[in-house]
Amino acid sequence: MDDFFEPIPADPMARLAQLDEDTREHVIGLALAIHDAPPHLDGLNRGEAKLVHIVRRAGGCLVTHECIAEAISGRVLDDPRRNVYVRLCHIRKKRPDLAEHIKPLPGVGLRWVA
Repeated sequence: MDDFFEPIPADPMARLAQLDEDTREHVIGLALAIHDAPPHLDGLNRGEAKLVHIVRRAGGCLVTHECIAEAISGRVLDDPRRNVYVRLCHIRKKRPDLAEHIKPLPGVGLRWVA
């Protein structure tokens, strides 16, 4: 084993303790956004509202398709990218005012742009 890299603790709280304060606050905020119930957004169903909520709460950071799809469905999906893009397509049709802030990074995920 190379002594250059410190081992990563298995305990999630120990991992958080290793992060700098800003990163730690961002990670905790993102985790809360994923598990919080999304606010009601006119014209969107629950899954679409949750997608907007997760991406908006990430504060401009990239959120992967896998993370979004699992948070919305509550389980791991076979094709999370398709699931996310279908929901994004519906959001674009129903709420273009919100959709203009959601920027996809093809093959990776979505981020919120103010």
